[in-house]
Amino acid sequence: MSETPHLPIAAIGFNETQWVDPVLEAVAIHVQAMGGRVVGVLQSEVETEGCCGDMYLRSLSSKYTSMISQSLGSGSRGCRLDPHALAEVNMELMRELAKGADLVIVNRFGKGESEGRGLRNVIEAALEAEIPVLCGLKDTYKEDFKDYVGDMATILDMNNDGACAWAEGVIPARRLLQAM
Repeated sequence: MSETPHLPIAAIGFNETQWVDPVLEAVAIHVQAMGGRVVGVLQSEVETEGCCGDMYLRSLSSKYTSMISQSLGSGSRGCRLDPHALAEVNMELMRELAKGADLVIVNRFGKGESEGRGLRNVIEAALEAEIPVLCGLKDTYKEDFKDYVGDMATILDMNNDGACAWAEGVIPARRLLQAM
């Protein structure tokens, strides 16, 4: 395995046919097993009648779960993301982040984040507090992500080993040992 850069933010690249959340969850479990505190959310979908399932975000540090999709009707082609629900998730994550963390996981750097909204302020608060951030990154938003983070980030392949190695490299060992 090649050396993984120890930059403060990493994104796991994925495309339309892939689901990144299992890799994000594996990293969270790995860091928690080492005694670290992980704040963030993972996405899941529940199938419903029609073409698209309901989208949920589940907190990694609390029992908080929120449906973030909205029904737009059968002929709609717009974004199903419910901005009000996402704002609530955002506030919950900021509360959790205020309690301290060793790693922040944001399920996606997507359209909202590329436009300066979404969970972008969670990313910024974590980086300001010198807490590393890991997120999923659809190919569609790679250029926006690079424009946003510049040379502070690395893009990882979608595999557990590489993502866990990055996390181990950016979380100071002394912090993990203190947590045990």
